[in-house]
Amino acid sequence: MTWVIAQHKYYILRRNKEKGFSLIELLVVVIILGVLSALALPNLFGQVEKARTSEAKLFLGSLNRTQQAYYFENGSFALTMSEMGSNYTTNSEIYDYVILNPPPSPNQIHHQANPKPIYANELNTLESAVYRLPSGGFTTSLCIGFLITDDPNITAPGNCDNGEIVK
Repeated sequence: MTWVIAQHKYYILRRNKEKGFSLIELLVVVIILGVLSALALPNLFGQVEKARTSEAKLFLGSLNRTQQAYYFENGSFALTMSEMGSNYTTNSEIYDYVILNPPPSPNQIHHQANPKPIYANELNTLESAVYRLPSGGFTTSLCIGFLITDDPNITAPGNCDNGEIVK
């Protein structure tokens, strides 16, 4: 009976000794996590930039629609944000928004989203334009600069210098 107890104790001690991970196993796991995070981080930063640029796209689209409504009511485009109403601010945490004055013609108005200085080396400038058509309707264009330093310039509906038209 004592031999069985001693054998059982030896089995328990040996089993407890084998629990846990070896240093090599832990290093392999850490290396795998490092490789996965190295692959994922650049993609994450790209998504953050896209989200920040989306804010400007949405706000410029809203400005375009508000300018169209303002034109219907007043027969001309608003030249300042305050003319469009108290709901519009000229800046956010990421971009400053301006109406480009003077407008190229009475039948069009241009807006620009300029990144704040803290984001100047990360985000592109965007420009939007609203055109009053001879038929009485409107068309809009939205352009984003090719490079961070480029100032997009919408020259005609669907035509952008120093940038590309955003769909």
